[in-house]
Amino acid sequence: MFCIVKLDNNLEVGTVVQYDTTANKWTTAISHQDTIGVVSQPAHQDEETQEWWAQVTFAGVAFALADRDIPDQGGKLNVSNGKVFVDSSSDGNGIIA
Repeated sequence: MFCIVKLDNNLEVGTVVQYDTTANKWTTAISHQDTIGVVSQPAHQDEETQEWWAQVTFAGVAFALADRDIPDQGGKLNVSNGKVFVDSSSDGNGIIA
């Protein structure tokens, strides 16, 4: 499932995002603790408002940028600076394959 959402700037496809209630925009995710999604199509800028919009995937399979090497067996999802990594000792509720 995906939605088209307002971004805080032009984010790269594969960037993990979370909602910023102060700015009322989706920003680069710093962790996996909040609702997250993955930018799945290139962002576009509205010519009149100069706001950035993009398709963001919230459920199902998504391809995200990796922060470091992903083990062959995958593991629990974690997020750092808009990128994913595996840390099987954490309380992540998603998986990376």
